[in-house]
Amino acid sequence: MRVQKVSWKLFVFMLLGLLAPVQRAAAQATGTVRGTVIDSASRQPVSGAQVQLVGTNRTTFTDASGVYTIAGVPAGSATLRVQRIGFAQRSVTVNVDPGSTASGDVVLYAVIPTLSQVVVVGYGSSNRTDVTGALTTVSASQIQN
Repeated sequence: MRVQKVSWKLFVFMLLGLLAPVQRAAAQATGTVRGTVIDSASRQPVSGAQVQLVGTNRTTFTDASGVYTIAGVPAGSATLRVQRIGFAQRSVTVNVDPGSTASGDVVLYAVIPTLSQVVVVGYGSSNRTDVTGALTTVSASQIQN
């Protein structure tokens, strides 16, 4: 009976010994992506841009200097999607080596969004074509004033 207990304990110990290097190897097969997001026209950093590792739910935002960092990125080719209101969405691919930091600098290009006419009323909003009655139109130059 005592021989069976020793054999069982030995088996568990050996099994744990075999699994430990596999876990360490998996942990080392990741790297970090760090980069800067800048505006194409002004060459200034873009703060608050969303940077997402495509295919995962890993997302971060750029700081006031336009810098972002995503750690624990699996080694190999990784695609990043960068977006910010007022700029065209951009995707870049970086090659991540295990245990190192890959550079993922991105240049965003400004876009001018077009807005449809909206009517604002005291209790909600609706499209101009859906409203009847007294209406007025305010131009963009009037809003700027």
